[in-house]
Amino acid sequence: MKDIIDRIYEEHKELKEFLEKHKEISLSVSTDEIYRKTLLLAISSYFEDRITNCVLEYVQEQTHEKHIISELVRNKFISRQYHTWFRWEEKNINSFLRIFGESFKKYATEKIKDEDLEESIKKFLELGLDRNRLVHQNFAAFSLEKTSDELYSSYKEAIKIIDRLPKLFREFNHI
Repeated sequence: MKDIIDRIYEEHKELKEFLEKHKEISLSVSTDEIYRKTLLLAISSYFEDRITNCVLEYVQEQTHEKHIISELVRNKFISRQYHTWFRWEEKNINSFLRIFGESFKKYATEKIKDEDLEESIKKFLELGLDRNRLVHQNFAAFSLEKTSDELYSSYKEAIKIIDRLPKLFREFNHI
């Protein structure tokens, strides 16, 4: 199933091919530079939305949706806190998993290893680190070294752990 990131990537490829076909090489290069940055921000924003919604939905399930704990979590734990959940320069998501307790961290770490999701986590963290550099180091002048194909490939790998997180929470409840 295609998502918004797939669409952005495909539109970028089509535009680049069109410009190159019409011998607009300098315009193609300029557009590619902007589009790659946009793709990185779109991926990062998409991941943030998916993960924060995953956490909130889980809390709502556990607290029966309208419970005041849901609002506490939304207002104090989720709102503007996402980027503090991860240590972007590390090679694992232990800081995030530990937020939910040491026993969950241990369980999730074992599942991640069993399911060979380490590469997915690595790509997720690399994208987050690149995003942070982009937005905090002069967006206009920032030189993004990755091609759009590399960004998209990283996205396709990283989405595996994003898709797995909701199941990890729910499975943990049943052990």
